[in-house]
Amino acid sequence: MSDLHGRDHLPALLAELSEARAREWREQHQIGSRPELLRAARLETLLALDAYAAAIEALHWPVPRGIPLDIELRRALLGPGGR
Repeated sequence: MSDLHGRDHLPALLAELSEARAREWREQHQIGSRPELLRAARLETLLALDAYAAAIEALHWPVPRGIPLDIELRRALLGPGGR
């Protein structure tokens, strides 16, 4: 991925991450939420975090310190295998 091409994808990846986080938050705070739906939302957030971090790393830029922590958190919440 070229630097310019990679930069072009960051806003879309960040938007996907924001949407995934919002869905996870809604699922977590919804009364009567089903565990499998919350797990799916967390997995979606993890995948979006991974994609965003990978795109930043491909540009050889530093990944914001909160991103790896969020990835670790989602993997811990998802349990063994993290996926």
